[in-house]
Amino acid sequence: MFSPLQGARLLVFILAQNGNKVRHSLGVAFATADRAIRRLVEEGIVTPVGDARRGRVYCAKEILAILEEPAKLTP
Repeated sequence: MFSPLQGARLLVFILAQNGNKVRHSLGVAFATADRAIRRLVEEGIVTPVGDARRGRVYCAKEILAILEEPAKLTP
């Protein structure tokens, strides 16, 4: 099992890939990865970057914004 930080890093890594690379990373069929990516796009979780029809890359802006927030230190 992943720690929350490891899981977040893996999620960002996977979301930054195109469908074919997601398929290899997760060990699933291309159709499964493509369907999952399309659903993430429909839900507004990721958006395609650029106009490529093949090898499209996606961005999860809200996740990146969270990761870029300054750390909140508590005494």
